[in-house]
Amino acid sequence: MAYVVNDSKDRKRVIFTGLDRKRRTIRLSKMARRDADKVAEHVDAILAAAMSKSPVAKRTAEWLGDIEGVMHEKLVRAGLVQPREVADTTTLGAFLAEYIAGRTDVKPATQAKYKTTQHALEAFFGPGRRLDSISQGDGDAFRRFLKSGRMENTVRKLIATTKVFFGAAKRMRIISENPFADQKSAIQANTARMVFITPEMIAKVIDAAPDGFWRLVIVLARFGGVRVPSELSIQIEDVDFANARLRVRSPKTEHHIGRGERIIPLFPEIRAAIDGIWDQIPAGAAHLLPEQYRNRENLRQQMHRIIRRAGLPIWEKTFQNLRSSRETELAECFPLHVVTAWLGNSQPVALKHYLQVTDAHFASAVGTDKMARIPARFTSEPTRMAAHGEPENQETPCFQGVSRQQVVEMGLEPTRPLRSFGF
Repeated sequence: MAYVVNDSKDRKRVIFTGLDRKRRTIRLSKMARRDADKVAEHVDAILAAAMSKSPVAKRTAEWLGDIEGVMHEKLVRAGLVQPREVADTTTLGAFLAEYIAGRTDVKPATQAKYKTTQHALEAFFGPGRRLDSISQGDGDAFRRFLKSGRMENTVRKLIATTKVFFGAAKRMRIISENPFADQKSAIQANTARMVFITPEMIAKVIDAAPDGFWRLVIVLARFGGVRVPSELSIQIEDVDFANARLRVRSPKTEHHIGRGERIIPLFPEIRAAIDGIWDQIPAGAAHLLPEQYRNRENLRQQMHRIIRRAGLPIWEKTFQNLRSSRETELAECFPLHVVTAWLGNSQPVALKHYLQVTDAHFASAVGTDKMARIPARFTSEPTRMAAHGEPENQETPCFQGVSRQQVVEMGLEPTRPLRSFGF
């Protein structure tokens, strides 16, 4: 019968007589006496099953399946169990294929990211490489491999996904340590790719848009800070003209509690663009934009054609810089916690990746520009919204965007009643 003894340093040992009648010892780490007693009980159950040539009890079988590799090896050395067989999932290719196939809970874009990283890992290590043979040094070599022909932030994104894979393998006890745990994966701000898109610039782009729906896409990105294309699925019921608000549904952040949607002001530019396409929305349609504008895979390429038609050079991060420009404007007029609530990001993210230092800030600092308190303070026609019950010639106190006429030639009233949601 197995029993527990303590050594001089209060470390536990399980003593028992094996099937060969020899005395055996299993050395345990420091643990509670009750846990050590449970080990002794399972040892007795294993011995009893072996002597009777019957399967071990279910409780002991489950325990054997759950224990860590180190403990299992101690049982192997004590002659109680056989070594664990090497499962197929301990090879890189098999593990990645099984893990990715099992992640049905993630969005298609995340699945695509997983597969891109899988291809990079298999290209470097080979699909037959054992997971537990990959060291921290191998991780350093993989990073150097990724840097060939890739930008630093792309490398960091691939490393971040690699950490997810190997972190899962560690939790599944396939490996004992994540060899990529110390690798840097946080995305760095690249101010060299940030461009402030002025209202004059975006007015030219709006004028060059092929139709009203494209004008609405551009206005939502530049004056609503809407993510393109993921947040373009705005429904008609999301528009609240009575309270001048707009609901934006955010697939990117919906996995965070309370962040699946946000409410933004119905800025005059957005309202004008919506009025411009209202007559073109089919009766009974649920969305403001037709499906081809919401789900287009080549929105960026089409936007580039529009920008070139407007006579402007293509700027980097086409849609994100529109969103960044709007957040920079709003931050001049409102507290940052308000701005980030409207834009749907956190204050650290806004400070690191969105807010820009513009030429107008420099001009304001040296007093050479009369209009330099905010980048968006450019002369434009006062926005008239009398058709919706607001005073005519009402000027925005802190900034103005393009004029209503620059967005669209609007009618006085929508052709059918607007549906709005409650607050």
